[in-house]
Amino acid sequence: MQNIPTIDVSRFDSDNRNERERVASEIAYALEEVGFFVIVGHGVQDQKVASLVEAARTFFSQPMDVKEKYKPSGSSSINRGYFPPEAETLAVASENGGKRLPDLKEAFVVGREPVSSKAAALPGADTAYAPNVWPEGMDDFRRAMTEYYGELSILTDRLLKMFAYTLRLPDDYFAPHFAEHPSVLRVINYPARTTSPPKDQLRAAAHTDFGAITILKEGDTVGGLQVKTKKGEWIDIRSKPGSFVINIGNVMMRWTNDKWISNLHRVVNPQSETGWKNNRISIPYFVHPRPNAEIKCLPTCVQKGEQPKYTPIQASEFRMQQLNAAQTS
Repeated sequence: MQNIPTIDVSRFDSDNRNERERVASEIAYALEEVGFFVIVGHGVQDQKVASLVEAARTFFSQPMDVKEKYKPSGSSSINRGYFPPEAETLAVASENGGKRLPDLKEAFVVGREPVSSKAAALPGADTAYAPNVWPEGMDDFRRAMTEYYGELSILTDRLLKMFAYTLRLPDDYFAPHFAEHPSVLRVINYPARTTSPPKDQLRAAAHTDFGAITILKEGDTVGGLQVKTKKGEWIDIRSKPGSFVINIGNVMMRWTNDKWISNLHRVVNPQSETGWKNNRISIPYFVHPRPNAEIKCLPTCVQKGEQPKYTPIQASEFRMQQLNAAQTS
């Protein structure tokens, strides 16, 4: 069975070119073969993670009528605030027996703040940089979310440099495409249950991610994150304490002309009663390019004499295409 590699990314900062090459080789293998890898040596403080998990548990433990005050209003493309259990359906119907049942989770979502006037004037900025909705009287929650967002924004810059190097591009190649990137931070709660989960519903049904990169902090209780291999097998992803799970999304797959894989993944229900009687906090950070970034085949991802598979497209337009497809599939 295929394994998800663990990569110590601190080696990329070495002055030793051989170390950087080894990291690049490991990243290339992971993203070409399965689209996922686990990182250590990332520099994010454990306390920042622990503080956010504690604050998230406090938020989700509130009564439903309190949490629902922070549900998004207006357009379905505004991804901010509280999403109650079974409010979202990630499922790709063809991968779920033709069914699109809602996911067994609840979530709270924030984006970048503050946003410069220049970024706010970009096409698509109304959704990409939508204002955050913060719970009243929960300063610790807001502080933990904001600090964690900042930590992962720094990690994003490091990963983008590693990706550029791996793709034989200048280290700063992606920098202008991700200036003031409208990335999204989610805290997800897979609630404890008093009865066994429904047979056909999952915590998160099979799907791919929309953006460029996802940086995931897995929960500390029994979970069920799985990824589908090229052979069609679902394999478990188990990360060690202090690590992050990394995968690419549809934007990066398109950028690389499908050289790197935005792979199907899901979160299945725990098999044991002990598992589903405990809740699980999971924290994904979805990295998106700025709305006006051009998603165009990278020069190192097309062979001489070949044509790119996709025409260039602005990031904001590509995102809306994916949102519309997800709502109708």
